[in-house]
Amino acid sequence: MRNQVRQGDVLFVPIDRIPEDAKLEKGRKTVAYGEATGHHHDVVARDTKSKVKIYSLEDALFVGVEGNVVVTHQEHSTLPVEEGLYEIRIHREYTPERVRNVLD
Repeated sequence: MRNQVRQGDVLFVPIDRIPEDAKLEKGRKTVAYGEATGHHHDVVARDTKSKVKIYSLEDALFVGVEGNVVVTHQEHSTLPVEEGLYEIRIHREYTPERVRNVLD
């Protein structure tokens, strides 16, 4: 069983399959942008044998990982991501005006 991976406000939740309607985002490696700082969370293959595929469906993101892959950020430690499929979830917070994604 794969573990969840959390880096700051980004959570990788293991899933069994990518939704059929999800669209492959060719060349994309960033899964979250920091609106306040400009920093970002990237999913990166560490060698030529490893692969990262990012998919989108409406406001949701999904990642397929093969081989030696990590998630990086300018202010957080680099973390390994086990092989498999994940849904990306962004931490949300309550404000009196609305529920919103946490700003980096």
